[in-house]
Amino acid sequence: MAIEDIPVGEYETLAKQFKPQPNAARAWARLARQTGQKYMVMTTKHHEGFCLFDSKLTDYCAPRQGPGRDLVREYEDAARRRPTSGVFLDSRTNPNPTVPCRSRVSGY
Repeated sequence: MAIEDIPVGEYETLAKQFKPQPNAARAWARLARQTGQKYMVMTTKHHEGFCLFDSKLTDYCAPRQGPGRDLVREYEDAARRRPTSGVFLDSRTNPNPTVPCRSRVSGY
């Protein structure tokens, strides 16, 4: 948004176009196990404010945008069956700094 000089309104419409593949987290967990990884880490919130988890504090999150589902929940469910998992919440910047997003951490 800032680096590419995209207006906020235009940038926010891209969230509705974001359509991750179904069961991608299961495939990642399977690949992690096959390659001997001991853990996986997921960034749960983009530095521009988009949350991959459900939030009561903002509609700028995966369940209310293009994906239509909680991607962190899918990741956690898949990772619990495979290696240890963790999540990372990047809250350095946010288009609306008065709207915090919560984070869930699993495996730690």
